[in-house]
Amino acid sequence: MGCHLQAVYLNECGVYPHVLPAIRKYIESLGYDVRELDEEYAAFQTRMRELTGARVKAGQVAIDEPSNGAHPFLAFRKMLGMSRMSFSKSFAVHPAFLYKLERAEAHGLSSQMKNAMAEAGFRPSVIDELDYRCAEYADFHRSLGTAS
Repeated sequence: MGCHLQAVYLNECGVYPHVLPAIRKYIESLGYDVRELDEEYAAFQTRMRELTGARVKAGQVAIDEPSNGAHPFLAFRKMLGMSRMSFSKSFAVHPAFLYKLERAEAHGLSSQMKNAMAEAGFRPSVIDELDYRCAEYADFHRSLGTAS
């Protein structure tokens, strides 16, 4: 198939924005409709996010005051009681983005992350505040030359 086993696993977890091209091609070669595959993949991601949002009571979550220089998203993730990988799989977002975000290598939340949080039921004010704090953190650490 031409796809690393780890990529197949992560695809099965729903962490990529779309089904990987190599997997789509393989599924298509078996005679399946890839449009249906794409719809099912998106529905799976949405359902994972909704279930996780219900479990963590996303609609009730509030952003605490900044904590002792910790990355705002790291503090948020820990408040939810999740490791990076469990967050990634539970909210169907790519773990590499979380890694970059928490090392101040990404400037704010990605569109995939914002969409995942919205589908999970986090209030727009929480998403916007977290996005702002992450961008501010990244800017500050870049200005010091301490990003990552």
